[in-house]
Parts: sequence; C-alpha cells; structure tokens
Amino acid sequence: MFGWFKCRQPPSRWSLDKPLFAWNRQDDFSIRDACSGVAVFGATGSGKTSGSGRLLATSYLKAGFGFLVLCTKSDERDLWLRYCQETGRGEDVVVFSPENRYRFNALDHECRHGGRGGGLTPNIVNLIEEVLEMANGREKGAGGKGEDAYWLTARKQLLWNAVDLLVLSDDVISIPNVYQVIASAPHSPQQLGSRDWQNSSYCFHRMLVMLHRGQEGQIDERQRFDAAKVAHFFQREHLQLAEKTRSIVDSTFCAAASILDRGVLRELFSTTSNVSPSDVLNGKIVVVDLPVENFGVAGLFAGILWKKSVQLSLLRRAVGPGTRPVSIFADEAQNFITGADASFLSTCRSKLAANVYLSQNINNYIAALGAGDKATAEVESVLGNAGTLIAHANSCQRTGEYMSERIGRERQFLSNFSQSGGANDWYSAMGGEGEQNETAGFSETWEYQLQPSFYGTLRTGGQRHNRMVDAIVYTTGHEFKSSRRNWMTTTLRQAD
Repeated sequence: MFGWFKCRQPPSRWSLDKPLFAWNRQDDFSIRDACSGVAVFGATGSGKTSGSGRLLATSYLKAGFGFLVLCTKSDERDLWLRYCQETGRGEDVVVFSPENRYRFNALDHECRHGGRGGGLTPNIVNLIEEVLEMANGREKGAGGKGEDAYWLTARKQLLWNAVDLLVLSDDVISIPNVYQVIASAPHSPQQLGSRDWQNSSYCFHRMLVMLHRGQEGQIDERQRFDAAKVAHFFQREHLQLAEKTRSIVDSTFCAAASILDRGVLRELFSTTSNVSPSDVLNGKIVVVDLPVENFGVAGLFAGILWKKSVQLSLLRRAVGPGTRPVSIFADEAQNFITGADASFLSTCRSKLAANVYLSQNINNYIAALGAGDKATAEVESVLGNAGTLIAHANSCQRTGEYMSERIGRERQFLSNFSQSGGANDWYSAMGGEGEQNETAGFSETWEYQLQPSFYGTLRTGGQRHNRMVDAIVYTTGHEFKSSRRNWMTTTLRQAD
C-alpha cells in the first residue's frame, strides 16, 4: 500500500530530493526519480492507468508540475479534469480542442521564440519532418539506402528554403504557408518569366518582399546571404532538376502535409497562438483533447506537434533552484513515440523533464516505429533512458524478458538426486533385493531473479482483487531499502 506526502514547498522551489509519494514504509519516490523518467507496462485491464498511472499523475499535480497530456482514449479529458479537481489544480487546466478557444501555431512559435538558438530553420524543418514521418505511416527513410536517402535529403532542402523564404519575408510560419510556397514555386524557366505566373504565385510575391527587405536594410548581413541562397534555389537549382524528380520531391511534402492544410488541424495549428509550451513550463496543464479514438490520424498529428514543441522548449530553458518540473504524460504512448524521442530522453533529465509513458507492451512501441532492427534499437534506447520501470500484469513474453533482463540474474544452486537398483527383474527390485546406487549433488547456475512468467501472476484490481493492483518497480542507480535490491514488489489501491 502507498501513502501520500503532502506537498508543502512553495511553488518557486522544487528540491530534487523532495518525496512525492511512498511505495511502502521504507521507500519513497522523489522529484529526482520523476525527472529520470518513468515507463509503465501492463496488459489491458492490468490496472496500469488506475494504479501507477493515477499515482504518478496526482502526485505530480500536487507538487505543482506543469503538464502536457496526450490523449488516446475518449475519456481521458474527463479523467484529467477529475485529477486536477482532486489535487487543487482545476484553475491550471487548458483543454486544447476544436470546441475551445485555444490555438497554437507550433511552427511560428518555434520561429519566433527568444533566447539562444531561437528561430533556427533546422529546428523548424525537423519539427515538420517528425510530423511527416508519422504521416507517412512511420515508414522512415532517414538514414536509409539508395533512393530513399536521396528523396529525404531533397525534401529537407526544399523545406529549408521554403521556411527561410517565409522567415526572411517576415510572414507567418505555418504548414499552409509552407505548402503554398512549394505548390506555387516555378516549374520551368519559362514559367519564371511569365507575368501570369508572377501575378498568381505566392512564392514569387514572398521573394519580392524578401528582396525589398534586403534593399531597405531590414535584414542583417547573414540574412542577406541566406536570401541569396533562397533566390538561387527557387530560380535556378530547383528548376534544374528533371521534371519527374522535381514533382516527386514536391509531392512527398505536399501529399503528407495536406492533412494539416485543411479542416480542424489548420484551424488549431495554423492561425495565431493564445497558448504555447511557455504556459506548460509556467505550470499550466495542457490536455490535448483530440483523442486518437475519435480523431484518428488528426489526433496523432496534434499530439506529436505539441509533444515536439514542448520537448524543444524544455531543452532550451535554463534550469535553476526554482525551476518547475514538467511532465509529458502519455497513456497508450506508442501512438505518440517517434524516432527522435531517444535523443530527447537521453539529454532531458537535467532540464527537469518528468516524462511518463504508459503502454501495454514493448511490441506496441516497435510496431509503431515500423518494426525491424532499427525500430527495435530506437525503442530500447527510449526505454533505456527511463530511470524507473513499472510492470503490471502482462502475458507478453518479450516484455517479461525485457523486465527480467533489466532486473538481472543471480547465482542459484540446484540440487539433484538419483537412485538406481541392480536387480535384474522388477519383482526382485520391489522386494528390495539387489544392489542399490544413490547419487546426490548440487550445480551452480545464473538465472533470472524474476522469471518472465511471473508478471502474469500479478493482481489486476477490480472487485475480484479487492481493488488491489500489484506491480514490479525497477529503478536505476539505487536499491530499495525494503528489498535490498534495485527492484521490489508493491501493491497499489485503485480509487473507489
């Protein structure tokens, strides 16, 4: 059973050693543990959401963490509203949904934020690429072989120049505007000199504004150099590609980005912003209420745009004694994982990023990233950067083996005994006649401390188990006092 610690520290100070809750009478879970990241596994109905998921969410809320909540299930918004009311955080909730007034232009936010590294085109392009990766069914060509690598490089070059054109012409950075630049770019030298094309082309109009700003001294020397590169790309380099090649490069962006250029996603992410990652860093609880169950791929786009933007903001911020921890919290996290998460999770601990990812099993993550050896390596990297692993009841062999490997093996001794008789017939042997031979001994072996099959025996809560949920908790870097190991068993009570 767990016990709560009351959070009494002022909101301007979060000590890393401050306990958030107790696993038992001897072991607690601190802000330091939270900022090392948590991954939770458990089969459907295992109690992972109502057990450890609820415990982590409400303890972080009590401590005053900022939150980005990514929703898969249709009831998650109401669940989080209830959590916030229970913990006194109801005034901090921002429900980001088509029905509410909040809007967030992720690309323009990334372009215009202040501080070192602010407004860099590579970061904006990488943000777009991460969304396109998901739009293309997560079949990633990055680092691929042959033509795949070429198309990826060519698309990035096209995006880089389109974004630079919008930046240098002081226009709003959004997927629709990037789309317009690419769709209206010249396709031939003849079109470039056509008055009809010039009058109708958004790309041409932005180049005129960029040229005017350079002549008026509204951009600095470095930007003027970039402007010359952009003009050369659209007026020469892109036109020199074979027509088929150029159309493929253009369409790899336009086809994937079209979903963000219309409907609810255009409205939510391509106008002005009245909520942003800065609000999350300052203590707001942003619930991205476009659950995948209802919105499908549009919900995935929304979640990944928000997640990537908050990740970039976390990595940029300066951390001091009064810096607020921030949690990116995702149940059914396989829906929102991308290949870039491994890099973020390997560097974010010093930024007080308290990530919580819940999923049924490891196979969910691997399948979401396209399967294969590369996807497996990325998932292992993501999970390897989680300082705490929590395993609820699960019958997945791969997940059980992974947990057992992380927990480790120990030396065990096995006894053996054998007996044989020398009688030539069964009747004599039954009468005890003949010579009897007995042997006994011990053998040494290294076996899992917990066998993978053990996870299938954990209690799953509900009336059948008196609302008790069992879990195995593994941590990196210290041992639990109660078990004198780096893992332990714990029992959580579901809310009545």
